[in-house]
Amino acid sequence: MTIQENDLSSSSPFHHQFFLLLSRMMLQLRRNRTGLCIQFFHHLLSGFMVSGIFVSIGNDATQILPLLKFCTCCVVFCTFTYIMIPILLFPLEVKVLQMEYFNRWYSFKAYYFALTVSTLPLL
Repeated sequence: MTIQENDLSSSSPFHHQFFLLLSRMMLQLRRNRTGLCIQFFHHLLSGFMVSGIFVSIGNDATQILPLLKFCTCCVVFCTFTYIMIPILLFPLEVKVLQMEYFNRWYSFKAYYFALTVSTLPLL
């Protein structure tokens, strides 16, 4: 018994898979009020902490190193905050993902692309 290339691909086109998964993930995001509240307060608390640390840095243009530290802090915050969402959600969705992927409902590429795009509104 040999496995052909078309046996491994899903039957629906990529854009159908993507939009279906994206609508499902956006619905899950809207229904998860606790997660949204946690993210909102995390951003609020982090904003107050960062503004407290760098409160008078922007008024003096001679302080280049503190401005660089502020920019680095903002980039690291945004990067790690939005990388952690898929990392924390993935273990909860492994069983569903395995069942749906092995039934060839959608591809991994469509799933991860929809997961990435669904986190953009919070960004």
